[in-house]
Amino acid sequence: MSKLPQAPGFSSWRRSGRVVLPLVAALAVSASAEAQPTPYDQPPPGTPPGTPPGTPPGAMPGGPGAPYGTPPGAPPGPGMPPGATAGTSFGEPGASGSWGTQGGFGPQPPAAPEPEENEAEWRDISLSEQIDLTGSTGLLRVSNAGSGAGGTFRVGFLFDWFKSSGFLCNADHPCARGSNVQQEDDSVSHVGATFGLNATPISFLEAYATIRTYANSNDQASPALLQVLGDTTLGVKAFTPKPIKDVISFGGEARLLLLNGAGSVGIKGGGTSAEFLALTSVDFRRKKAPVRLHLNLGYRIDNSGKLVSDVEDERAVRDPQLAGALGRIPVTRVERFGLGINRVDFFQTYFGVDVPLKWVQPYIEYTVDIPVNRQGYECHTRTISPGDVCLALSDLKDKDSGSPGYKAIPSHLSLGVKATPFNGMWRGLSGHLGFDIGLSGKSTFIEEVAPTAPWTMYLGLGFAFDMKEKEAAAPPPPPPPPPQQVTVAPTQYFVRGFLHEKGATTPVTDAIIAVTGRPEPPVATGADGRFLSYELVPGMYSLSITAPGYKPGTCTAEVKPAQPVAPAPGAPGTLPPFPPGTPPPAPVPVTPSGPVFTDLDCELESLPKLGDLTGTVKDDESNAGVANATVEVTDATGQKHSATTDGSGTFSVKALPPGATLVSAQANDYLMGRAEADVKPKDGASVTVGVTKRPKIANARIIGDQIQILKRVQFKTDSAELDPVSNSILAEVADVIQRNPQVKLLEVQGHTDDTGAADYNQKLSQDRAESVMKWLTGAGVEAARLQAKGYGKSRPIAPNVTPANRAKNRRVQFIILQKQ
Repeated sequence: MSKLPQAPGFSSWRRSGRVVLPLVAALAVSASAEAQPTPYDQPPPGTPPGTPPGTPPGAMPGGPGAPYGTPPGAPPGPGMPPGATAGTSFGEPGASGSWGTQGGFGPQPPAAPEPEENEAEWRDISLSEQIDLTGSTGLLRVSNAGSGAGGTFRVGFLFDWFKSSGFLCNADHPCARGSNVQQEDDSVSHVGATFGLNATPISFLEAYATIRTYANSNDQASPALLQVLGDTTLGVKAFTPKPIKDVISFGGEARLLLLNGAGSVGIKGGGTSAEFLALTSVDFRRKKAPVRLHLNLGYRIDNSGKLVSDVEDERAVRDPQLAGALGRIPVTRVERFGLGINRVDFFQTYFGVDVPLKWVQPYIEYTVDIPVNRQGYECHTRTISPGDVCLALSDLKDKDSGSPGYKAIPSHLSLGVKATPFNGMWRGLSGHLGFDIGLSGKSTFIEEVAPTAPWTMYLGLGFAFDMKEKEAAAPPPPPPPPPQQVTVAPTQYFVRGFLHEKGATTPVTDAIIAVTGRPEPPVATGADGRFLSYELVPGMYSLSITAPGYKPGTCTAEVKPAQPVAPAPGAPGTLPPFPPGTPPPAPVPVTPSGPVFTDLDCELESLPKLGDLTGTVKDDESNAGVANATVEVTDATGQKHSATTDGSGTFSVKALPPGATLVSAQANDYLMGRAEADVKPKDGASVTVGVTKRPKIANARIIGDQIQILKRVQFKTDSAELDPVSNSILAEVADVIQRNPQVKLLEVQGHTDDTGAADYNQKLSQDRAESVMKWLTGAGVEAARLQAKGYGKSRPIAPNVTPANRAKNRRVQFIILQKQ
C-alpha cells in the first residue's frame, strides 16, 4: 500500500436506486420463471430411447394408456388417416398427415441427448462461470464449490465505485480533535479496479491470481487522497469433480494475500495475509430448477495492521504525550478505511443464491466477518479518532458497557447480475453489474477494523474460453468415383547411372554430367553418386563428366527402343476366352508404356588428395628470415597444424587437404603476422609471412575492460577512410587480440566531437568503427570476436569548448564486452 499527495475527487455516479430496482426485479423474475429442460434430464431407467418424460417404465409410446393410441399390431382405428399403422398415435412421426407432435396433440419434451451432447452443452454452459472480487469463480464475494469444465480459462476486470458525505466524519463521529472545533461532514469517494486470471486445468482444481488497485479521497483528511497500488492475491480451489447425488458439491479454497507497504513501493512481507475457506454448493439444475445455493465458512489471517506499524511508531516519537504508555499513535479512522487496515482476524460466513440461466445469471448474497483478536491488540486509550470504540466497548462514556455487537462488524448484502448474451466464438464474453450494501460497520466504528462503505457499485467485464476443440460433424461420404479411363502412357527413355571412383565403390558426389550434342542442361550426381538424365530418344550418347578432385571422364550409353511383348492374361490387348475346342488366335504384341531406363556404371579417376606447404617468415623491415618463429597452419577443413622455422626462417607442413589455408606466425619481439595460401591437390604451395618488430614501448595493451592505445587511430578529414599512419597501432591491437583468446567479444567504438549535425556525426562514427573492424579482420582477427558501434557525439570525454578537447573526443576505443 502507499500514500500519495492530495488529488481531486472522483466524478459522481448515478443514484443507487436506479441499479437496485432492476436487480431485485431480475431476481424475482428468475426465481418465478418456469424451470427449463437442462442437459442433465434423463428418462427413467428401463424407458426406451425417445420415450417422452412421464411415460411409465415398460410402456411404449402410443401403447395402452397413451392419448389417442392404439395397441401395437391393431388395425387403424376409425378416423385415423389412411396409411397409419397400428401402435402409431395420431400426429406421431411415421403417420400420414403428421401434426409434428409425439404421442398426441401438443408439444412433448425432447428426448434426452446423447452423453456426448450432454458434455458439449455442459462445457458451453460452464463458460458463464466468471471470476468474483477475489479471482475465484463465484458471485461477488461468495465462491462456488466448483468451476468451469476442465481446460477452461477466464480473465476478468471489475471496477468498483462509491461516493458519500458524512460517512467517516460528522457530528457524532468527529475527525477534528478539540471541543471548540466545529465538525463538518466529510466528502468521501472511492474508485478501484481488480484484474484477474483464472484457470481450471482439470475437473477438480482451479487456480487464480488477481491484482487490485484502489484510491479513497476524503476532504477532511491530510493527505486527502490515499492510494493502494498492486495488492496481489494468489489462490487455489479444489472441489468434488462431480456433484454428489447430482446436487451437492464440496470444496476447499486457500488464498495468499500479498499487500504493498504503506508509504513505499513493493510487497511488504510482514503484512502478508491468508484466507482458508470450506465451500458448499447445492445446484438444483439437474432437478430441473435453475437455482444454486452457496455457503462459505472460512478464517482470514489478517496482518494488514503491520503495514502501518512504522508510521504509528514515528507519530508516537513526535507526540509522546498523546501516545501514552502504549508508545504508538494509531492511524485515523479515515486512514484505516483508505488503506484497508485491520488489527484482527475474522471468521467468515458467506451465503449466496444465484439463478444460472443460459444468458443471464442474477444473484444475491449475504456476508459477515466476525472479528477475532488473535493478535491481542490493545485499543489506544487516547484514541486519535473521536467516536471510535473497541471490540470490548460500545460507549466511549462507559468503558464497562460491553461489546459493541453486530452493528460494528463488517457485513454486506449484495445484489447483482451477470450476463453472457452471445453464442459462438463470443460465448464466453460476459458483463457484470453489482450493487453492494453495507449492513453494519458503516456507522459504528471500532479501532481494530476498517470501516465498511455504506454502498458500492461494481461494473465488470470478463471472458472465458475453452481450450478443448469441438469435434466437427463427420463429413458426408464422398460420391463414388467415376469409371476410370484406361489410358496408355507413351514410352519414355532415360539414362540413369551410378558414378564412383575408379577401382573403388566410393560414390562421386556433386559431379556435373552433360550429354554431348544435346541442348538439355547438365545434371548432377546426388549424395549416393547416382544421376538421371532428361528424356532421350533411342540412339548412342556420350556423357562428359567433371567433378572436383577428379580427372575429367566420359561414359557411353546406348538407348535401345523398347520391343513389343505378349500381354499378360487379363491385361489390355488380350482376347476374351473362346469356346472349348476352338483354338484361340495368337495374342497381339503390346509395346511397353511409361518410362524405360538404360542403366550405366561410370567411373572417374581421382586426383591426388593432399598437398604440401612450404613457407618463410621474414622481418618486414630487413627482409631477413626470422628463426625459431612459431607457425600455425589452419587448413581448408579447419584443422590446425604447427611448425617452427629453422635458422633461415623457413618451415614446411606435409599432407594438407586442398583449399584455402591460413598461416599465422609468432616470434619473440615481433607482432603476429598472417598470410593465406591455396593448397592444390598433389601440388606444392608456398607462402611468405611478414612480421613487424614489436615497439619497445607497447602502444596497445589490455587494461581493465578495454584495450588501451597510446596512439590515436587517424582518418582522412571528414571521412571514414583510414590514414596509413594508423596501420602500426592497429597492427598492435590485432596482435593483442590474437594473443589473448580469453577476449571473446570486443566492441570497436567510434566517437566524434559536437561539430556538425547529430545524424551526420552518428553515421560518421559508425562508418569509422566499421572501417577499423574491417582492417582488424583483414589482419586475421575473427569477425565473430568483433562488433562495430558508432556513438556520434553522445559520449565526450572532454568538454567540446577548445580544439584540443574536440580532438580528444574524435577517437576510437576498444571495449571488452565478454571474457572467458
